[in-house]
Amino acid sequence: MKKSSWWQRALTGLVAFGLCGQAAATAFALDAVWPARITSVVLIAVGAIAVFLAIAESWGHKAAITAAIALMVVGATSEIVGVLTGFPFGAYTYTQNWWPTVMLPGGHPYPLVLPFAWAMMAGSAWLIAADLGPRGFSPLGAALLATAADFGMEPVMVQVHRYWIWPTGGPLLGVPVTNALGWLGTTALATYFISRVMKPQSTSRFEGSRAGAHVLGMFLLMQSLLPGWHPDLEVRTGQA
Repeated sequence: MKKSSWWQRALTGLVAFGLCGQAAATAFALDAVWPARITSVVLIAVGAIAVFLAIAESWGHKAAITAAIALMVVGATSEIVGVLTGFPFGAYTYTQNWWPTVMLPGGHPYPLVLPFAWAMMAGSAWLIAADLGPRGFSPLGAALLATAADFGMEPVMVQVHRYWIWPTGGPLLGVPVTNALGWLGTTALATYFISRVMKPQSTSRFEGSRAGAHVLGMFLLMQSLLPGWHPDLEVRTGQA
């Protein structure tokens, strides 16, 4: 069994654990905030590892390291700039619900898992696009896939988990159109860098796309299963 396949199975196990946790929390009225937070962190870590191993198995370890750096740096930078300036996603604020967080200048919470979350989401989308489409299409295809995944994720992350807030709302289920444009641009930029350096090695076709689809699908499913915050839980933004 390839290493990426093992981590994909671990991801499936986390989803099963989340489903059992949701059922137990509902049945026994348990406060599942901390289990949900820890499970979310582990999920993102396992998903990112599965993506990088899938890239390494098809394009080599050097390419996987390059991909990891590009995805994490571009994703992390876009979020820091976005939180501080509102560009490129629009005005938004993270809360301290997405644990663990650090404070940026101005008292803005910044979840430490964001670079890994971007690597998992954009990396999964790129694996699918790079495997199924022509080489020049992969950055655009990855951007479209990742943006579509975010569109499905936003209502749960914002309205249920309250990981971040859109102060002015927007027409896309309470999210501004600029968020979609920001996702398109950020994902396209990050995956453009890795598309330029990839030299495919011998591997069965659709292997990368299967891994990408599995990771992306499990992440979206897990977010829908994780327990929501308690209705009376205070949402702390970190700002005065």
